Amino acid sequence: MKNKKVPVRNMLLAISTTLAIWLVGALLIHQQTLSTYQAEDKISMANAISRIDMIFETVSQSLGKASDLYSDRCSKMAHSLRQLTALSPYSRSFSMAKQGTIYCSSLAGEVAIPVSNYFKNDRKLSFSYGPVPAQKTQVINLKRQFQNVEIIASIPGFYFYNDLTGQNDKEQHYLSIDGHYLDSSGRLHTAPLARDKTRTRVQSSTNYDYSLVYVLPDSYTWRQYYHASAALFFVLLAIGPLAGVWVYSTLIKPKSLRKKLEVAIDRGEIQPWFQPQVDTLTGELTGCEVLARWISTSDGIIPPNQFIPLAEESGLIIPMTRNLMRQVRSWLLTEKRRITPGFHVSINFSSRHILSGQVIEDCRHFLNGLPDGLIHLVVEITESEILNDNRQINDVLTQLHQLGVIIAIDDFGTGYSNLSYLQDYPLDILKVDRKFITHLEPEVAHRHLIAGIIDISKKLDLRTVVEGVETEKHVESLKQLGATWLQGFYYGKPVPASEFSRICLRNTGA
Repeated sequence: MKNKKVPVRNMLLAISTTLAIWLVGALLIHQQTLSTYQAEDKISMANAISRIDMIFETVSQSLGKASDLYSDRCSKMAHSLRQLTALSPYSRSFSMAKQGTIYCSSLAGEVAIPVSNYFKNDRKLSFSYGPVPAQKTQVINLKRQFQNVEIIASIPGFYFYNDLTGQNDKEQHYLSIDGHYLDSSGRLHTAPLARDKTRTRVQSSTNYDYSLVYVLPDSYTWRQYYHASAALFFVLLAIGPLAGVWVYSTLIKPKSLRKKLEVAIDRGEIQPWFQPQVDTLTGELTGCEVLARWISTSDGIIPPNQFIPLAEESGLIIPMTRNLMRQVRSWLLTEKRRITPGFHVSINFSSRHILSGQVIEDCRHFLNGLPDGLIHLVVEITESEILNDNRQINDVLTQLHQLGVIIAIDDFGTGYSNLSYLQDYPLDILKVDRKFITHLEPEVAHRHLIAGIIDISKKLDLRTVVEGVETEKHVESLKQLGATWLQGFYYGKPVPASEFSRICLRNTGA
């Protein structure tokens, strides 16, 4: 009796979905469109302000360290300020001021420049080429008071350009400080550029004295909504039944797909595919990333975005990863004579697997039997997952490190963090998400956020893997920035083990 009720419930839910779309779709379309755009604007600006505040907060902490270096003698203090600059993220220079005059700078040493040249009306932020100019570099100055001494940090403008880039050419984003507006090209304006049929949104930081100004296209009017509502209502009439079918198929799909996934893991249908990773300077193969592919005997190739979330939710991700590791280990033993010693193999691990307590033994078993020094196992864990349970994950990663496993942070930069965990965890590699190099060009590489990421990794003695490399321009830019390894379609797509051996290992190893 219970089994009969479930299909009836699923059918009623599908029918209810169709009726709901038909009844309320036309009535809500106008208000829904407006609220959607307003909510997107608000979220986008809030996220950007959070990231910018994080930069200012990081630099503000460095200013606190600079206060410990105070001395009346600039000759004694300048060298220490330069050392602090080299070790401080986002900072280009530090300067000391007393009684309204800058008297010592990490860039120029002893100087005598009025603080009022850069900060008006006791503000804490300003734009300049300085505060003690040595090169024509647009910077944002941040000032803090420590007793009777003011300390000023200069932050290169390119750290902010990524958050000032609109989604298309019709959008203009600005960082506003004291009546000046910085755009994504590093230019300052006295006012946002005026355009027809645009709307302006302004949102201020609650922590620092700046605002974000978005000039956005306003292509939707009340008349357009009114004339479009009738046509869209008829579209909704057609979408209603399709949505009902989708809801019904979604309700019945997870259970059947879960059973298929269990069987697929046992049968070895979840196979490891390999994508090459190369040395940035030489272009030589140094390792690979292992990616899961479901080659179903009945349904063909099933995309990872359909079975990976299901595997994580159901707990099948652990036996699936363990099965992949066995297949990869067998392949390595077969190809060990063709592999160059030091070859690294990157495997993604879920937080569920890391916290299960089984990952240590799984990695130990993977390495047992492989020739010493032949393979470096790289455990990849995403940035968002590493922040979920600091102490427990840190303990596991420390044990893995002691085992000789290399720890990599995957999708670095896609989430929000204060970067302090980079020093708190036993990390070796930052894997930079592909979105950071989409529009990377050699001539403006230093302006991109990826330049800051690579710079931070160097200061922390971490290696970098940059994903999404697809063009020669990407390669040239990343060489200039000093990335360690590159990965992307430019060097090869993910392929099965046999094809990877044929294409990538033919000229390597003994």
